Amino acid sequence: MKKVTITDIAKLTGYSIKTVSRVINNAPNVREETRRKILQVIEEHNYSVNLLAKALRNSETRTVILFIDRRRG
Repeated sequence: MKKVTITDIAKLTGYSIKTVSRVINNAPNVREETRRKILQVIEEHNYSVNLLAKALRNSETRTVILFIDRRRG
């Protein structure tokens, strides 16, 4: 089964990708009725945000790399 994308949610709801994005990110300026419709479709299709794609888009992964030197010398 193909993973549902934000584009799929936009097509299913008839709203733009930007509007769907605003709902996902809980941004203001979205009518409550619109928000409800989009959230219903998101729930029905088990949509989840691709955190890796979001991090790459934002150029931040919020990952810390720790190097431990265990050499004795």
